[in-house]
Amino acid sequence: MQQTGVILETCDFIAKVAIVKNPVCIGCHGCISLSGQEHMPVMRADNHLQAPVGARVEVEIPPRQVLGGAVMVFMFPLLMLGLGYWITTTLFAGTAEQGQSLGILGAFIGLAVGFLILRLIDRLWAQKHRVDGVIVQFVMPQADEQQPANCPVTRNS
Repeated sequence: MQQTGVILETCDFIAKVAIVKNPVCIGCHGCISLSGQEHMPVMRADNHLQAPVGARVEVEIPPRQVLGGAVMVFMFPLLMLGLGYWITTTLFAGTAEQGQSLGILGAFIGLAVGFLILRLIDRLWAQKHRVDGVIVQFVMPQADEQQPANCPVTRNS
């Protein structure tokens, strides 16, 4: 998967890259923070091209990493939801009506535990892996592309 971004800072051969919102993302509000303001996701990338700060670049993320992340984010919480339901209904099998109500409660507890485990895995992954992608090429901004307000790159019109 390739994303376009702007280099915010560099250190040795690692760059912090702010990912520019893709036109395909219109309508998706995944980049809105809890404060309600849009932000540009930032990732670390290998910078063997030695692109300078402010350069617009193409960052490639390995497909295996993208697929693994999608499976973890979407499938693991559902697995924990089912596991929470199964554990509580098994423990309280004797009481039919209460067992099902407790099973639903257990499912939500399992879901919450799943999200907490994902958060822990994300932090451990960030400590173990110093980069998320690789800068593969420089990109020239297109005339019809809108630049974010906090982007240090100016449009060439």
